[in-house]
Amino acid sequence: MAQPNSHSFASYVFEFKDDDALTTTPTDTSILLDKNVAWMNALRNVMMGHIPNMALTNITIHTNESLVDHFALLSKLEMIVLRSEVVVTTIMAGKNVFVGEVPLEIDVTCPEDATDVLEVSSFDMVVCSSVLDTLPTEIQQSPPLAADDIHLLNVKPGKRFHATMTASIGVGELHAKWSHVANTSYVPRAIVIVNSDALQKHCSSSANGLTIDAFMNTCPLGVFDIEDVVSSLPSKRNVVVMNEDKCNMCMRCVQYIGQPNEATTVTAHKSAKQGELPLPAASPPMVDIQQKHDVFGMFAHFTGSASPEWVMDVAMNMMNAQYPEQTQLVHYRRVA
Repeated sequence: MAQPNSHSFASYVFEFKDDDALTTTPTDTSILLDKNVAWMNALRNVMMGHIPNMALTNITIHTNESLVDHFALLSKLEMIVLRSEVVVTTIMAGKNVFVGEVPLEIDVTCPEDATDVLEVSSFDMVVCSSVLDTLPTEIQQSPPLAADDIHLLNVKPGKRFHATMTASIGVGELHAKWSHVANTSYVPRAIVIVNSDALQKHCSSSANGLTIDAFMNTCPLGVFDIEDVVSSLPSKRNVVVMNEDKCNMCMRCVQYIGQPNEATTVTAHKSAKQGELPLPAASPPMVDIQQKHDVFGMFAHFTGSASPEWVMDVAMNMMNAQYPEQTQLVHYRRVA
């Protein structure tokens, strides 16, 4: 029997165009970052909790002649993901007065003369024939069936299993089973700047045994690389940023080289004011990592109830209806 495989993962990049109402001074850049973070958080909430979906409710087991316990079956049935893209699209388009409930059933009997047990899965769930003709044409052609082939139970020869349930409309904020997205997160993209000469000098003169190779290994995502350069110094190794988009700002590279962070720098300046230490000289950082205010990365795990493209289109339409001015500044693309 096939294993569940409808779950999908997707990565997106969101870019915000410049807002003409704000200038590009440092203060205004921080304001833009706050606005864009708030918008990204609103999009995450819409994706997880506000897009209509179909899920099973009112599950009733009428006949269970298998050896599987009723409560175990109910737990399995309640978490079956339904392919509801067509149904929800029909409802949201307002093409009919359909109230968003589809009666379903599983009714299987293993023949008396069967030589083996009959496997019952979520794919045996169908729309009740007694109401099929009353449903909209779009739903008749593509009923909300299970997204995955999940094994439920085995029925022995001459035995029967019969259960009814309702596919009801709902949203994720009411219950997780109505969410199209299992989880999603976002993070501002990074700006990574490396002063290769200062880094080379620091590693070669460090008494702690710091090396360029060890520095490269501190990044688990491969942001840095060694550039081939022609130099009179055989040991010259130029560190460059090759995959800036992969940086998740873990700061392991900064911690490795012992570069003073903001907290230690502030402490040093306070001590200098009190006459305890000389004021530290300002010097450019060997590695500088900052947040971009207008570019974000988003990762989403979809349940399989609808395609990632459909979910994102519906979410963006909802965001445009709620926040039209800022949503018009957003451009996004799927990168994985």
